[in-house]
Amino acid sequence: MNIKYISTLLTGVLECLLFAGLLFGWASLVFVLKEEEYFCLQDVTVTKPASDVTTRSGVTGAPTTNVNDSRMENLTEASQLTTSIPTPELLDTSDCSTYQSIQLGRVFTVASMVMGFSTFPNGYILDTFGSWVARTIALILFTIGCILTAVSTAESAWLLYPSMSCIAVGGVLMVMTNFQIGNLFGKYRSSVITLMSGSLDSSSFVFLIFKTLHHIGVSLSTMFEITAVCTVLLWVRTFTLLPRKSIPFPLPKGFDYGIDDCKKQKSNDERELASVNGHDGEEKMTLHVTASSDAIPDEPSVRQCVGSSLFWGNALHFSFLQLRNYFYMGTLYDLLQKLDNNQDTVSSYLTVFGTCQLFGFLCAPLNGLLVDNVAKYLRKRNSDPDFIPLYSVACSAIATSILGTVFSIFVAIPIMSVQYGSFVLQVIFRSFLYGGSSSFIATAFPVKHFGKMFGLCMCVGGIVLFIQFPLITLALDKNFTALNIMFIFVSLLTLAHPLNVIRWCKTKAAKKSVPTEGSL
Repeated sequence: MNIKYISTLLTGVLECLLFAGLLFGWASLVFVLKEEEYFCLQDVTVTKPASDVTTRSGVTGAPTTNVNDSRMENLTEASQLTTSIPTPELLDTSDCSTYQSIQLGRVFTVASMVMGFSTFPNGYILDTFGSWVARTIALILFTIGCILTAVSTAESAWLLYPSMSCIAVGGVLMVMTNFQIGNLFGKYRSSVITLMSGSLDSSSFVFLIFKTLHHIGVSLSTMFEITAVCTVLLWVRTFTLLPRKSIPFPLPKGFDYGIDDCKKQKSNDERELASVNGHDGEEKMTLHVTASSDAIPDEPSVRQCVGSSLFWGNALHFSFLQLRNYFYMGTLYDLLQKLDNNQDTVSSYLTVFGTCQLFGFLCAPLNGLLVDNVAKYLRKRNSDPDFIPLYSVACSAIATSILGTVFSIFVAIPIMSVQYGSFVLQVIFRSFLYGGSSSFIATAFPVKHFGKMFGLCMCVGGIVLFIQFPLITLALDKNFTALNIMFIFVSLLTLAHPLNVIRWCKTKAAKKSVPTEGSL
């Protein structure tokens, strides 16, 4: 086995694990930000009565003797004038907690939306300009995000909006450049891509480490400064263990990349072009079998793919289940606090949640195993081979909807200990959600459009995340129970997509068999 390929794989896994998905550990970071009193200091104008004014002696509202009435009136007026000047003040504990929760929830929502919207232009940049240019943009954004977070304070808490958005966009673009590593390993290509996706899921444990270090006295700024410095290693990896353009599939004999890519760029481009031209016919989507108003013809354009009901079914299925997942991650701290107001208990539960996230990469292969086993079963049943891949990914979508429903049921139960079950289910559910959507797009549409279709699907998901703004405010003002019950029914409704895919396949298979029967 080529040592360079192995080094590329291992460093790619570490990159996804330690950097790419930091935003997914938001619940642990919220605990730290609240302790640092982010979004608690606000410019307020208040006029307090004399009884509320603390004197220089430190006694508040103490009775005063041997002072005439006129002097007391002057003292009261002076105190009112003094406290009516706008100054940064710490809000009351109850007001601060609510305001913090709303603002931090908005930070997470904005970062998630920006990440979703960025996938389509990111895919275009990667396809057009190659890995080096895409990763340069990714690392610059990621580093800027770390620096902005490091210099932020309670007084400049607004910096979290751009900083977390930069970290999220830079991270997802890093992952997109790492998916191509699977092309180096031939028949193990899917396994490598799944490993990268699972490592991304597990990267949320990094903020759990931040939470632990903050508890023993390490400042938030120090941790993000160290993270920013560590990106130097990612720059080195970019130009030594990744190609200037892309890694073709199947891999041409003698293909090289990294620094040597500059010397052999011309010959590599020629080999890649020949390889792509020679395999275009093998990469067509399975459902190019019949022509109808809803079917997608051979070699469809992006516009034709986007106009398909299958695309919109998958996009909405993914978007609403992603909303379920993001709402949970963005409000987990507040949910646990409402169930048990003890900070030590909440902290211990967040630690368990972060630990569960670490094992996300172990759940990633489960979806692939389900799809493979369904395909084997259908082949034994002599099902139409043209539709077996779509039937398989439809079963994966059914499993995802069921997992989302069961997960929502656990979250809706207002018992603290039950949330341990929701932690485990969330990890499995998230793994099925992202892996299943990617598999459906790769199966239902031409490979050459994968990046664009995946990006558009994520953009739709970003638009749906706008709903999270009023949901967070509603949950904090009222309670979580009603919203969590709503998400149970929303998750059930997403079953409409896989059922529609199955109906579509049966309809097309029946129409396909009609000419054959008539010719016999």
